[in-house]
Amino acid sequence: MQHLNYQQLALKIISRIKNGEYTADGKVESIRELAAKYGVGRQVATTALKYLAKRNYIYFIHGSGTYINQSKSSGLFYRIAYFYSKRNLAVSAISMMHLLNIAVKNGFELIPGSNFEEDYSFREWLKKHNNVDGVIMNGDLDESDLCYLKRHKIPYVVHGTHAISPEHPQSTVDIAAKSCEEFKNLFHQHRWQKVALLCGPADSRSYMESAEGFSMAQKSSGMDFSPERILTTDTNGVNELTEYFAKEIPDAIVLLCDYWKGFQKYCQLHPEFKRPEVVIPEIEIHRAPEGSFDWYLSNDSHETAEKLANRTMSILFEQIYKNAGGQK
Repeated sequence: MQHLNYQQLALKIISRIKNGEYTADGKVESIRELAAKYGVGRQVATTALKYLAKRNYIYFIHGSGTYINQSKSSGLFYRIAYFYSKRNLAVSAISMMHLLNIAVKNGFELIPGSNFEEDYSFREWLKKHNNVDGVIMNGDLDESDLCYLKRHKIPYVVHGTHAISPEHPQSTVDIAAKSCEEFKNLFHQHRWQKVALLCGPADSRSYMESAEGFSMAQKSSGMDFSPERILTTDTNGVNELTEYFAKEIPDAIVLLCDYWKGFQKYCQLHPEFKRPEVVIPEIEIHRAPEGSFDWYLSNDSHETAEKLANRTMSILFEQIYKNAGGQK
């Protein structure tokens, strides 16, 4: 006995649809026949069919049987993987929501995955989830994983702005231009002259484009700009803040992402420190402790995430349908 659970049985049926063993509107075996074929109980077979029906792979006709939905042609699993490499998947909730909406609208299911705090690699994860038509990659990327996907002719796309080779398909946003407008709107509301920025590592394309937007906004706003006020860190930023604050205290400091945590730690280590005004991203205002910031950097995160998701899915769908022989 194979000891399949209902999801494993459902995936076997999906694979048979993909491989053309069932035709559109073709009839699926009865519950009794599926149970006997795969060595499972009837309850497992029943639950598997309900699982497939909920995902629009099959439909029931009372008194006649179970049939393959005509929209599920052979050649596709109608499943797309979204892998958030080495990071907490929850952080990517907004992006994942928009990607899911587009996937479902086009008859696909989005399969999320991550190796955050796990000891397996992306490739090991993919071997266990190989019944997908394409892969969306995000997070802390290992370019060798992208080369693996390309080498094995698996449709894929990198979601967001990452420092990777141009040989890989990638959907991006002009972060520098977008950040420049956001920072200009912030600076026009205040009379600051000296503003510092704490962001992620210098080898991160997205952080560096944010820093570029920061510098452009300061220059166009006539502020006292100095590149020494752009602090990059690959930790929490405490060391960089310690070195910088020994030289000067700015009028304000912008803490990108969740680097308010490092700033908070610095303040705990230096209780006599008279902090400048603190700005954090709008998305962080419900995460940062009350009283730990003064202003937030307004942005249209949902609108940007939706546009980026549309670009990502467009790139991936083009590859998927081409890989399946042009069918749609």
